[in-house]
Parts: sequence; structure tokens; C-alpha cells
Amino acid sequence: MFTPEAKTGFISENLIMAVGALVGEPYSMLHEGHNIVNNLIPSIKEKKEYTGLGSEVELDFHIENAALKFMGNMNFSPCGLILMGVRHDPKRPLTRVSDAREALALLSQNDIDQLSLPLYHIKVPYRWRSSIPGELQETELVPLIQGNIGLPEVAVAFYPDMVRPINDTAANALNNFHNAIRKVSFGINVSPGRLVYIDNRFTLHSRDSSKPSFDE
Repeated sequence: MFTPEAKTGFISENLIMAVGALVGEPYSMLHEGHNIVNNLIPSIKEKKEYTGLGSEVELDFHIENAALKFMGNMNFSPCGLILMGVRHDPKRPLTRVSDAREALALLSQNDIDQLSLPLYHIKVPYRWRSSIPGELQETELVPLIQGNIGLPEVAVAFYPDMVRPINDTAANALNNFHNAIRKVSFGINVSPGRLVYIDNRFTLHSRDSSKPSFDE
């Protein structure tokens, strides 16, 4: 299996940092890895987990660290996410992206109204939960979309056990939003040398399921 130590240099890290510095202030989360640029490498042990290290389950559409938009008195979720291909599996699983603005245009006004109300709890990502007390693992009741629908601030994650609606009407709006997100999405092959910037304010991303090949 490819590990960070197998790389001969830091070209990919330098490119990511350079582009990141042009659009904001690069930072990383300790729960995601110990470096400011983290290597997302499929793991045999974690192949069925809903994290960046998983592979055999789809990591469904989500805003990166969506819950952090409501924890504390500031929005600590990143405004953008940068991905760069270093080594690609022969089966070429795709990263998919979806613009929530296009998805919201497909919804009824009633669904938009529901998504704009504080009717949902959002949980922190799986890898965070072992080091965070249970009562801090999800937000208070919050809306999933805020602001102008033409330039919204979106906070949602569609993989299992991430968003908890408080009633059936809210759950139905969430399901319709999910279907619309899938409908307007498209796949990107993050091949070696390709850099992808994702606007995390309103653009969701996902990772296909696959059975990766391993060198070990």
C-alpha cells in the first residue's frame, strides 16, 4: 500500500499550499491527520468506514465539517477544500461534486422553507467522535441552508448517521434535497497531477465506493 513515506518529495503539498494561499488561509484538522496537507490513502482496516480512508462504501455527498458551521460563536468549517491526485487506483473511482444552488432550484418552496428552519441536528465526522464527549458530537437544532438561495451557506452530510431531522416533514425535505443533489452532480477523475478546488460554502462532494488494489 502507498504510504506518505514512499513519496520522493513534497511537490504535491507545495502546490496545494500555494493554491490554498491564493484563495484563503490553509489549515487542517488534527482529527483528519497530523499534517497541514493530509494523505487520503485507502486502508484495508478501514475499508468499510465512512471516512476518507474507506473504500468499499460510498462516502455520500457532504459539506466538509458541516457541523462546525454551528459549533462555537464562529463558522469553523473551511470555505474551500483542495484535492490533488498523486497516485490513482487502476479502477479509477471518481470524486463527485454537486452545486447546491442548482439542486435547490429543483425543490419546492415548501422544501426550501423546511431546510431553512432549525429542524436538524448535524453530527461531527466519524473520526472525530472517539475524542469528543457525546453531548458535543452533534449540533443543537440548526437549519441546513442559510442566506440568499442564489448564494447560500449549506451545511449537510448525506452519509449514514450524520443529520437527524426532528419530524417527518423535515425528513422528507432532506430526502428531496439529497435526490436533487445527486441529480445535478458530476464525477471528476482526480488523476495524478490534477488539482480540484471545491467551494465548501455550497458545493458538496462524495467518493465512489470501490475495491482498491493494494501493494502489500
